[in-house]
This record gives sequence, C-alpha cells and structure tokens, in this order.
Amino acid sequence: MRVDVKPFIAKPDVGERSPSPSPDGTRIAYRRDLRTRGVRDVASGEEKELRTGFDQGIDWRWSPDGRLIAIRQDDPDFNSDIWIAPADGSTPPVNVSRHPDADANPRWSADGKVLAFASTRVENEADVYLVFLDKSLEGLQRF
Repeated sequence: MRVDVKPFIAKPDVGERSPSPSPDGTRIAYRRDLRTRGVRDVASGEEKELRTGFDQGIDWRWSPDGRLIAIRQDDPDFNSDIWIAPADGSTPPVNVSRHPDADANPRWSADGKVLAFASTRVENEADVYLVFLDKSLEGLQRF
C-alpha cells in the first residue's frame, strides 16, 4: 500500500523546531515557541496541541507503539514534572511524577508498560523511579 506523505516543513515564523517522528512514521511531534508541544499527522497535515506551559528545555519521548508521549516540562517555579499525553490529543496530559523536586529523562520500557524517569527526592540524590502503566504488573516484586 502506498501512502502519499507530505513533508514536515517547520514554520520558523511561529518557532516550530525539534521534529521527532513517531515509531511508525505517521506523525511528527514538534515544539512550537517556548510553550507548546504539538503533533502533526504526516499524511493529512492535521495538528493537535498536546501540552502548553512554561519551559525552554522541554523533553519528550514517544511510547514504543506511538500511542503516547512522555513529556518532561518545567512549571513557572522551575519544577520539572513528567506528563503522559495521548498522541492523538484525545484527553489532557496526566502528571505521573507529581513531586516538587526535579524529574527528568522519561524513558519507556520496550513493551510500553513501564515509564522510568530520574528524580531527586531523597537527600538531593538522583534515583530512577518507575510508573507501572499496566494493571498486570500490580504486585510485581520491587527491588
């Protein structure tokens, strides 16, 4: 099956940059201005705004299946949190780290059931925290 693909053309006049293709190549996540994370469908050109807020150093990662995006973003108090947003923009992003210290570097497990991130919560040491996104992992022995 052949799909006509429109190229991602950043719009410098609105500050679009940092394009990141979805794992299947059908969508592009990008940053617009200092506040907005968006996703554009490559074939149709349709755009969805996923998250807005203050941050000049926003970071994000696609889930392995391309359905979700993990976003690290600062708030106006310079506290960074990890958010998960459906790539289709169907529901608002959810803050999964919810902690007043710095959270960073979201990474997905290969199956997309676990999201790991670094956080400085105890004695200002960076540790890795895990968010289990699949109920089948409840009761999994912690190490």
